[in-house]
Amino acid sequence: MSYEGRIEHLCKNGHRYRTDCYDSDRRCPFCHSESAWSHHIDDTNGDAFGTILEEDWDQFILHRKKSDVCECCGHETIIAPAVYRIPSPDEVRKMECWWDDNTQRWRKCTDEE
Repeated sequence: MSYEGRIEHLCKNGHRYRTDCYDSDRRCPFCHSESAWSHHIDDTNGDAFGTILEEDWDQFILHRKKSDVCECCGHETIIAPAVYRIPSPDEVRKMECWWDDNTQRWRKCTDEE
């Protein structure tokens, strides 16, 4: 069995992006700086183990993205990506997805361990 997954990154400038686990270039697509923080999401069995919900990322935003939307077609062009702070290991642990008795659960929905 082989490993499948993605890696969520924050670069040193706080830009958030994802790479495939086998992608050797892990630099930020916005500013080309190196990853300063990363978090693995395991998709081996289609689980998405380790996923952090999009709404949970909102608490780490320092600056919201700036974008322009075309009035004709609705296409969004990102002028400046959002900037995030790096979460602590404890913050990540409380947000990430995990499995319990073959049922996907979210740590934030459970009692503190």
